[in-house]
Amino acid sequence: MLDTLQTAHAFDLHVNPSGVGAQQNLLDAITEEPYSVADFSRLMDQWLPLTFAMNSLNRSMGQPDSYPFIIRPEVVSKLAFIHRVCRGAASLLR
Repeated sequence: MLDTLQTAHAFDLHVNPSGVGAQQNLLDAITEEPYSVADFSRLMDQWLPLTFAMNSLNRSMGQPDSYPFIIRPEVVSKLAFIHRVCRGAASLLR
């Protein structure tokens, strides 16, 4: 997830599908270096629109979804925990 977001950041990627309102949570700009983001919810806010765009591109080329998963709230909680642990461990190494 972080590597993909980092690549999107390197390309200054903005996800802004036409005909979609902000309430659908599909608009975002990958403006932050993901490895420096402490708040995991911010990463999820970027990840969902990015995977929507990636899957839409693949479908338009007749290819399967590149990210065919639905991330359930329980999984988001576990990923957030892992993110906190990894960031904590990394801070000990500095």
